[in-house]
Amino acid sequence: MAHPKPSFNLRLRTVELSRLVPLRSITSNLRNSQKYRAVASSMQDLGMVEPLVIHPAPNDSTRYLLLDGHLRLDILRSQGASSARCLIANDDEAYTYNKRISSLSTIQEHHMLMKAINDGVSEQRIASVLHIDLKTLRQKRELLVGICAEATDLLKDKLITAGCFAVLRKMTALRQIEAAELMCTISNYSVSLVKTVLAASSPDQLAKPGTRKAPRALSPDQLAQLEQEMTNTQVGLAALKDAYGADRLELQVACRYLKTILGNPNLRKYLFEQHSDLLGELEQIAKDVCAGEQASA
Repeated sequence: MAHPKPSFNLRLRTVELSRLVPLRSITSNLRNSQKYRAVASSMQDLGMVEPLVIHPAPNDSTRYLLLDGHLRLDILRSQGASSARCLIANDDEAYTYNKRISSLSTIQEHHMLMKAINDGVSEQRIASVLHIDLKTLRQKRELLVGICAEATDLLKDKLITAGCFAVLRKMTALRQIEAAELMCTISNYSVSLVKTVLAASSPDQLAKPGTRKAPRALSPDQLAQLEQEMTNTQVGLAALKDAYGADRLELQVACRYLKTILGNPNLRKYLFEQHSDLLGELEQIAKDVCAGEQASA
């Protein structure tokens, strides 16, 4: 069995900054942004935690293309640094590396924050490094208070807004899990969806009585209908999720068989002469399926 080619050289190298070739420029607007100031402050206090990602330049053995870390490189140069730790990528295209990067989720950010606090870093220093006020920092610290472990696990790597957790904690643990499953199934992590789930929750699904505010202009009958529709939607989505893999496999097998038929000159001639309308429909189906496969590839 062939082993997959590693994407990076696992050993870090110290490379002179003069040998690095950025693939994009840093504008003055970006240098004035909060993100830039936060990264610069963090590097000033803690040093550069993540190495730069580089690849040897194809036509110059003495230089390297910078694939990731343009802000860090610009900050290092402004701080007067002459070299930096680098991770050498085996892929020579920046977009290939970027496809492997997942944005830090809200829960992952919370865990990193808690680790820093537990390691003895003061809240004032963390807030200063991140360029946020103490109130915002404490909201991030209390993010998962009242959120059950199962819902946390479902959402741990999702790009969900912090406001969703304030709504989730108004529900019981079981309802939190149902809401998290619904969000993952339809890939919607908005506050509006969580508020809809809360509005469609029955009193026994609320953490405390009176924590639900019904949407304006909804009568009790309409709210009951919304609850029933949410329940039916969850059941339907769960059934669809369970059957999706088998249905897709059957569709691919059927379409490959269809392409084989259409590729046979004798069968194609027969269909053209005897069932021209059917032939047109089969060709359109094959075309649509091929386009769908290319879009999802």
